[in-house]
Amino acid sequence: NGLSLSDRIWECPSCKKTLDRDINAAKNILTVGLAGLAFGESGRLGNNNLLQSCSLWIRNPLVLAMGSCQKEQFALQSATFTHIDHTDTIIAEVYKVTTSDNQSFILKICPRVDDYFREVYFLCRLKGCIPVPRMIASVEPSSSHFGAILMEYLEGELLKEEDWTDDLAFEMGVALARLHNNRIDGYGDLTKPKTLTRDAILYFNKKFLEELDECKGHLPENLIEKCNAYLDSSQSLLANVDGPCLVHRDFRLGNMIVCHGQLQGIIDWASARSGFAEQDFCSIEQFKWGPHARYKKSFLDGYSSVRPIPNYQLIMPLLQLGRALAVVGYTVKSNTWNNSNSSLYTLNRQFLDSFDDSN
Repeated sequence: NGLSLSDRIWECPSCKKTLDRDINAAKNILTVGLAGLAFGESGRLGNNNLLQSCSLWIRNPLVLAMGSCQKEQFALQSATFTHIDHTDTIIAEVYKVTTSDNQSFILKICPRVDDYFREVYFLCRLKGCIPVPRMIASVEPSSSHFGAILMEYLEGELLKEEDWTDDLAFEMGVALARLHNNRIDGYGDLTKPKTLTRDAILYFNKKFLEELDECKGHLPENLIEKCNAYLDSSQSLLANVDGPCLVHRDFRLGNMIVCHGQLQGIIDWASARSGFAEQDFCSIEQFKWGPHARYKKSFLDGYSSVRPIPNYQLIMPLLQLGRALAVVGYTVKSNTWNNSNSSLYTLNRQFLDSFDDSN
């Protein structure tokens, strides 16, 4: 009871354990936030029934590991949860969590099990390698709740076109090259090591056909056939790709946080894999550089200062086709193509229609 707000680490007089209030607060925030989302609560958390039902609902080992002395040191009711409305986010739900003493965190809810495990894997693996958010706590998914990750709040904003500078572009290129310098023994999902393959063609074809299958019944049959034929005629280009290595697979403006012209962090690792470096140039090429062409050069200069730039131009049409199929397939499967994700669907459907017209 004699603690001041500035006392962050303390010894409990009952159990004699050394406790970190910030870590315990983060764990408590994660648990209460998940419970609030599950019970339809939002905004300021002041519902006693909600707090009492928290551990029963989530059956969270983090809760069971905490004694009452830690819980009493932080007012859970005072945490606020603000939904982050990110137009490019099509799967996860993301919240900014603010404590009574104005500490901020990010809470990411992952509806898809595999997305959760990949996000956790890459946040842990890339710590100290490239700028990524620090993971504070996590709750694995179960039959009763989605997986969730509590991570540090990075100061700054999502990168916008007007934020570009030569220095920032160079810094982004360096970060991507350092990511690709992580070489792996096989291609695929690193959270499922037994499924990895050394065959780049097999790895890419499997994912491409999965995405194409999701589009069946929605896209015209002749377009499906053309996509299949294009894969057959182009897959030989995959024989000499730059891999296997760590790849983000969605390396674009909307996943970069910048502050005062500097890269603060690269976010959203749910799609990351062990793949080939050319895959991460797909989003870069999809961005309409236009008047920003000079920054593309700075980006490539940054990349080449760490490792050679892969020869990705020949394979780019195949990669962009696969990316468009992935977006269209997901939005159709989730039935969001004509509502919440209509703009994203339209952009990628236009690409597929133009591909259909040119082949």
